[in-house]
Amino acid sequence: MMNRTTYINKISIERRIMKYFLCFLLVVSLLLSWIFCFLKFSVLDTKRLADIIAPDSYMEKSISQIKDKIRYECLYLDLPADEVEAAVDDGEIKRMIAGYTAGLIDALIYNKDLTEPSYPQDKFLTLVRGHLEKVQSSGSTVDINAAAQEISVYLTDIIDNNVSIISSEMFGALPKMDFLKKSVVFAGNIYLIFIIASVLFALILFFINKRKLLGWLYNFVSCMWISSSIVFVPVCVLKITDIPSKLSVSTPMLGVLIENAIYTLLNHLFYPSLILFFLSSLGLASCIFLTVKKELAIQRKAEILGYET
Repeated sequence: MMNRTTYINKISIERRIMKYFLCFLLVVSLLLSWIFCFLKFSVLDTKRLADIIAPDSYMEKSISQIKDKIRYECLYLDLPADEVEAAVDDGEIKRMIAGYTAGLIDALIYNKDLTEPSYPQDKFLTLVRGHLEKVQSSGSTVDINAAAQEISVYLTDIIDNNVSIISSEMFGALPKMDFLKKSVVFAGNIYLIFIIASVLFALILFFINKRKLLGWLYNFVSCMWISSSIVFVPVCVLKITDIPSKLSVSTPMLGVLIENAIYTLLNHLFYPSLILFFLSSLGLASCIFLTVKKELAIQRKAEILGYET
């Protein structure tokens, strides 16, 4: 028959195994909660992701490139470059970039139709027609309206092509990856399940620790430290090695867009994981300090009472 000491030892071993298993589940659930929240609020939020990918700095660079190309073409078309450049509406181009970027994200993730950007032709039409009327020689049979229309279309195409960094043909040639897209969307929509699971695992861990706050805090903070490290360390390595800047893309503005997206998303992972890593490290150090202090106090008390420690 099992004596009392053996029975207590068996219960203690089973409790310890269950505690380690729950700690493992808590680490996994905390990690998945963090990843799925990131997917939900950074990657799957079209407007937010569009702002991340195409910030004001990208828009200004794109507008500057468009104006440079238009000035060059004005020399070829014998148009007043300063006047044509002044007719370029920066606000309209920014709206086009924002709308196109959001549409591109919806098309890539949610399989929606991609609409090509279209700059209003009337922004140039009146200016070009007026210039052609001034320089037209007497007796010329050139149709001013048709010529102005053709030049205006040519100028607006420059803007449209610079905003539309991925052509419809290029986009159509991309692999569909429907299963991967659906998996990402599904993962982003179940983040609450893992947050609730983390809370439940933490509560069960509390009762397994016999409701001893210090022991529970040590286990919980350790799990938090491990899960934050799994995110923080790889992201830190990517930032230090600066891998995104080494990517080579044939289309310059597409390269800038991809680089913006990678750097900003890395920052969205880096700073929260850094804060969690720092706080959990501080909490872990505090728990270890308090545990050692408690053990020393027990040892000192035993020595005072004359018991062997």
